[in-house]
Amino acid sequence: MFTSGTTGQPKAALHSHNTAWSAGRPLPEALRLAADDVCFMASTVGHLTGFFWGTYLPLSTGQKVVYQDEWDPRGLVDIIDREGITWTLSATPFAMDMIEAQKAQPRPLSSFRAFACGGAPIPRPPRSPCRNISASTWCPCGA
Repeated sequence: MFTSGTTGQPKAALHSHNTAWSAGRPLPEALRLAADDVCFMASTVGHLTGFFWGTYLPLSTGQKVVYQDEWDPRGLVDIIDREGITWTLSATPFAMDMIEAQKAQPRPLSSFRAFACGGAPIPRPPRSPCRNISASTWCPCGA
């Protein structure tokens, strides 16, 4: 697998089944995830985030996963309740885009309860809009 890491330069990383499993193992407990939860994944499955948390973890727990062909925050907030999406894990820019889309045209988002965010912290003022969309935020890495 190749990653750009924090420098932006491509580098190869070798992951075994054990490293993949240990990377994803704490998340279901931290977010209280179960087989009936529905994951949304904005990242491509060729990216570490999309592979581990948008493919590997949902497959290991029996969850449905919803993907978009290309990132569309308005499209995401439009489909959350229709698809029953309960959680996602993405980088901070995805969270900020989603918050802006929800502020521009509020939707119920009643099924959505958790946004795990990595790579950078979510700035403090936008955390309260996360609560307004009924989701808690959890920053597992890079924050």
